[in-house]
Amino acid sequence: GVTTGCGGGNFCPSANVTREQMAAFMNRLGALQQGKTPVVNADKVDGVDAIGVAAGLAPIPSGTTVIGYEEWDWSTSSDNQDVTLRINLPGIAPVGLTISDVNFAPDALATDDDVTCTGSPGAPTAPAGKVCLYLNSSTLIDGLNGLAALGWTDTRQFRVRFFQNAIGSGSDMYLDFAWAYTAP
Repeated sequence: GVTTGCGGGNFCPSANVTREQMAAFMNRLGALQQGKTPVVNADKVDGVDAIGVAAGLAPIPSGTTVIGYEEWDWSTSSDNQDVTLRINLPGIAPVGLTISDVNFAPDALATDDDVTCTGSPGAPTAPAGKVCLYLNSSTLIDGLNGLAALGWTDTRQFRVRFFQNAIGSGSDMYLDFAWAYTAP
């Protein structure tokens, strides 16, 4: 609501702005004229104050995709080790994630392949309401899968579980992956 664009439904982000246009922006932003209501409340984002936004308490807007890159390296792993990582979303998902919403893209190591995860480690994507995980590289890992946090519905985080089978104590276990989540 601060700008109406440059005509024809276009935004034109690289176009010059006149002083008159900037005055109109500022008027809409701060409601400088009597009886006007500001279109933006700089104290809050979707009802969450600045501290809450920094803490990841603001909702992730519908249709927005957030991505992340994770790495786990452990050089003193033991036989039959099972590791679970908790990954925090940068905001609150509008709908809680369940175990069926968090999956790896098709991969030989994944026990929860999801063919709708069509991105890549370098360009992770996800359909609405899902977390898609993309294995980039691994060492001495025999299997992996994605989970909702603690196995229940969660709006703030998800988990990744991976394991190895009887490889010998002291071996280096390594996992590098990307993820994407799209808010429904």
